[in-house]
Amino acid sequence: MKAKEKGQHAQQQDDRRARIERRSHNLRSMLYAMVFSRRRDMRRDQEAGLYYTDWYGLPLFVTAVSIALLCCADAFLTLELIVRGGKELNPFMDYLLGQGMTWFVAVKMALTVCAILLLVMHHRFRFIKNIRASQVMGVTLIGYGLLVGYEITLLVPLWSEL
Repeated sequence: MKAKEKGQHAQQQDDRRARIERRSHNLRSMLYAMVFSRRRDMRRDQEAGLYYTDWYGLPLFVTAVSIALLCCADAFLTLELIVRGGKELNPFMDYLLGQGMTWFVAVKMALTVCAILLLVMHHRFRFIKNIRASQVMGVTLIGYGLLVGYEITLLVPLWSEL
């Protein structure tokens, strides 16, 4: 290929890349990507440590679902403790309890699920030095497990009185 032809070919490739995105992004394409995802690892060496994937894997899924379930358990046990004379220590959540049980549960679940989604999306990203988002999720799971266990130990004597 002559030098002039190479230059024209490179110019044509640049022109194609500069166009507006032609692929449509709709619910069907998103669902297809969720079911038939392909990107499981980084594509280029320059992406090392900072890349998104389509495939998250079973351990991350189990961790995310477990955190959400423990959040539900925490909300239920917190309400149970409050009915039996306990007090919410978190000032923001205490304010929401004053607005009603529905607000408390809805905001608690929404905040937790949004945080889980952000952490799952960025599970390979490194934050404070070498801490990955997936490690933050693991610590969160342990923390929620300990919190729910503590709430149960507070409630067992109260339940035995019934």
